[in-house]
Amino acid sequence: MIEILIVIENHDRTIHDYDPRLVMLLYASMRVLLLVLFFYAADFAFCATAQIVIPRISHRIGLDDFEEMRPRASLLGKMAVIEDFVQSTPSDGAPASQKTIVYVAYDDTNLYVIFVCFDSNPERIAASISRREGFSEDEDWVEFYLDTFNDQRRAYCFSTNALGVQWDSRYSETSGSADSQGGHQASFDALWRSEGKLTGQGYIVSMTVPFKSIRFPSEDSHTWRILFGRSIARSNEYSAWPHMSRSIQGYLTQSSLLTGLKNISSGKSLQLIPYTTFRSFRLLQRETDPPGFLTDRSDAAAGLDAKFVLKDSNVFDLAVNPDFSQVESDEPQVTVNQRFEVFFREKRPFFLENAQYFETPLNLVFTRRMADPQLGGRFTGKQGPYTLGFLYTNDEAPGKIVPESSPLFDSKANFAVVRLTRDFLSQSSIGLLFTSRNFEGEDNYVLGSDFRFRLGDHWQATGQAVRSWNDPLDGSKEPGAAYLAQLKRAGRKFELTATYEDISPEFRTHAGFIPRLDFRETEVNTHYYFRPEGEVLIAWGPELTLLESWDYDGTRLDSIAAPGIFFELKKRTNLRLEYFDFHQRLRPIDFPVLQDNVDFSTPAWRLEFQTSYWKWATLEMVYEAGKDINFVPPSGQIPFRADRTFFSTGMVLRPLRRLQLRNNYFFTALRAEDSTIFNDHIVSIRANYQFTRAFSLRVILQYETTIASSVLTSLEDRRNLNADVLFTYLLNPWTALYVGYNGNRQNLSLIEENGLPHVIRTRGAMLNDANQFFLKFSYLFRL
Repeated sequence: MIEILIVIENHDRTIHDYDPRLVMLLYASMRVLLLVLFFYAADFAFCATAQIVIPRISHRIGLDDFEEMRPRASLLGKMAVIEDFVQSTPSDGAPASQKTIVYVAYDDTNLYVIFVCFDSNPERIAASISRREGFSEDEDWVEFYLDTFNDQRRAYCFSTNALGVQWDSRYSETSGSADSQGGHQASFDALWRSEGKLTGQGYIVSMTVPFKSIRFPSEDSHTWRILFGRSIARSNEYSAWPHMSRSIQGYLTQSSLLTGLKNISSGKSLQLIPYTTFRSFRLLQRETDPPGFLTDRSDAAAGLDAKFVLKDSNVFDLAVNPDFSQVESDEPQVTVNQRFEVFFREKRPFFLENAQYFETPLNLVFTRRMADPQLGGRFTGKQGPYTLGFLYTNDEAPGKIVPESSPLFDSKANFAVVRLTRDFLSQSSIGLLFTSRNFEGEDNYVLGSDFRFRLGDHWQATGQAVRSWNDPLDGSKEPGAAYLAQLKRAGRKFELTATYEDISPEFRTHAGFIPRLDFRETEVNTHYYFRPEGEVLIAWGPELTLLESWDYDGTRLDSIAAPGIFFELKKRTNLRLEYFDFHQRLRPIDFPVLQDNVDFSTPAWRLEFQTSYWKWATLEMVYEAGKDINFVPPSGQIPFRADRTFFSTGMVLRPLRRLQLRNNYFFTALRAEDSTIFNDHIVSIRANYQFTRAFSLRVILQYETTIASSVLTSLEDRRNLNADVLFTYLLNPWTALYVGYNGNRQNLSLIEENGLPHVIRTRGAMLNDANQFFLKFSYLFRL
């Protein structure tokens, strides 16, 4: 059978309209790609040979059945036993330094996995009692991957630390953006049980996964894939069974077959999650005319999330009057003097679940564009080689930001996303994506195709071609196109990623995140690591990034050559030094105040350091120094080159087993000769105390201040203090009680001029411009 990929062509231009250098580059790239395809064709049939036959038992198994680090006598011979773990890091292929035994069995309703982890120095095991999915990579933990469709593309990942704190995800090797091909989608939440206990010989972890919590084909007999892993923080060691070599791309191609599962089903289940919220708030509305406070306001709401499981593998989610607010705050980021939009990750649970179904090489589904939906629906499912996803929401936000006198007031924007993929060969796939946003006659549509080819053990090729149609309110049509092609090599020593991206000036996506238009860009990232794997030094080697971009007229925009060197040491200690030879060209279209194109050379160097030398602390530091552009000059003046200094530090402290502190500091300074353009400081302190596995208290304090020159920049002095307090009682991801408070203060003042209120920035006192008390309760009914 021949698979045909439909490419959407740009009929507005011929090949003669493109830069000849670009045409030659694409021609050469195609020749290289065809050569690689031919060379690695024989590797498509790669498969693992290890196999486990899992026995069926007649009763539940738990931690109490494994006293003294071994199963009780009545279980001997009744469970599959897995031993002989092999290192992936730091010594790929060497036997694990500590013994691990895994026991596996199943009954009518559950899969049972018990890790018995021996340790010659049990007092050095790093483990804390934290919130669900709150334990750190710098602790000791175990995990297993479960590929229930045996397609070597997607799997469930269930993990706990040594004390049984849960972390779960959907792992994919065939989806993701070009920047993060494949990987874990930690937003996936399942209902499962785990326990963990430290002993004098190590620790034991028990995991029980109900078949109702996972999806798999409707068959009498099942063949799945499984892979077990263990991480030991103090020695940078990750070991697995079967051996998961870093020289081979992907995890699931190296997993073991799991057979013996018969007459099981997740059934046709129904989950109902009603919720209720109450909040009381006070808010300064600066955009209204006239500005003023909303005071003594309170409101209550109720809604329902429903999940219907159809024939084991298809799921329909419906949210009626949903609570799309996020309980978790955004991570601090520097937003001053940024030329393009800053990316903030989605944190709302409805949009996070099964988000991998909608990912493509270009980021065309960015759900934070759906700011305030009233209704949401999603279907995700897999039948044979086909995977289908559909998402719909109606967004109230556009109708709320306009005055009440506007004809658009209280109108809603409708978003729809359709995603279809077909798997073929070994970890290869093709797909289609369609997105639309419709708002009172302003329509945006995006249609595209994409592919992923696995080329043997090391290489993969990814690509996407999309077309957009934008119909703004003025009635003008704006068709556009976007393309991406990427070739990646994974390996233990040598890795390479080569990417070509092409975004036309007319391309628009109202549902995606494409912060820059009108450019063609080639980028190569590569490194070669020597691996002495000594007592201190594990690996080191050179790194290189090369980037060139042009606009559609052939004008060079950006050029980067960034050599660097990397060192990996024991105890998760890393050091990286990079130098950036960066050239940027600004055009009148970028800054209308410019009369002509202007070139800037902005060289800089960067130092990164990270260590988990102490089991109770993790430290990260970044220092950058060099040249940059002042993108926010005074009104009417052109951007100019300046000296930039950036410093950030982050520290995770675990002084008590139940207490975790995350502290971050960011400092950015821009100077021109002996004068300061601006200094920007961000301080963030996050503390979480876990009273029990279910009950926790989290406090977040964040302070940001920008001190700006009145003659060298259009920025204003700004100070902002935010406080966030949250009590959480979390029985499972859907049965939870949240009680919280959020308060905000800024250097603002509400004054009157000519009898009318105005909001101004001050250099003195800070105004309490917003505060909120809220309560949210949700409960899972599983039928």
